[in-house]
Amino acid sequence: MTTAALCAWALEEALRETGGSGVRFSKRFFEKQARVQRDAWSLATGADFRFPETDGKRPFGTSILRPYFDARVLATRLDPVVHQRLFEVLQMLRPVSSFFAPRIVGRVATHALRSRLGGDRRPTSIPAIPGAEIIATG
Repeated sequence: MTTAALCAWALEEALRETGGSGVRFSKRFFEKQARVQRDAWSLATGADFRFPETDGKRPFGTSILRPYFDARVLATRLDPVVHQRLFEVLQMLRPVSSFFAPRIVGRVATHALRSRLGGDRRPTSIPAIPGAEIIATG
């Protein structure tokens, strides 16, 4: 639903910018649509490349980013700020690139280091995320 709403927005923008006719309209709409669907596609397919049996060419940087995303999974379970960022990205309130904000990278690195040193423990529960009740109840 979110990607459909974003595509409707892209259509509205392309119509407004071009008047809605000709090749210029089509080109502008498909450019905008590709841009708004990039993160959704990345989220939907990116995790598949963790498995060696997944066919297809792996995107550039996959092997470099994998350890960071693995560490982010651990930090998501332990850190309410990282957990909230994951929630925001999955709900498409923030772009995937926001996982690389200095605040998030620092927290992920801290938890990864603590984990290697044996200091991080899994919490008994994940703290509530502000706004989650809205999504849970519709």
